Amino acid sequence: MAKNFKDLSEQEILALAISLEETDARIYADFAAGLKADYPATAQIFEEMEAEEDEHRRKLIEEYRRRFGEHIPLDPSRRREGVRAPKTGVDDPAAGNQNGSAPGGDNGDRDPAFLRARC
Repeated sequence: MAKNFKDLSEQEILALAISLEETDARIYADFAAGLKADYPATAQIFEEMEAEEDEHRRKLIEEYRRRFGEHIPLDPSRRREGVRAPKTGVDDPAAGNQNGSAPGGDNGDRDPAFLRARC
């Protein structure tokens, strides 16, 4: 069952971010592999994006370990499908919140500012 983003703890948000970075890196690697033979320049871009996601993941893991210890528990709700994003009131979800707050709407005391600062 999907959880609402606003109901996640700081620890759960950080674990979710780690999982998303790993998934995105794999997607970019698959794109690069599929494009390499016919479009090597485009494949190179995806390889660079994969490396960037890997670096983000490394930083997030470092932060997780600093705050919560070595063990990052496996939890299926820590996937994109397992979390319901809050409504932002914006037609284009890629545009973020137009009032200047973080994308995803007002997170109140669960605003993971530490994620934006570190990545």
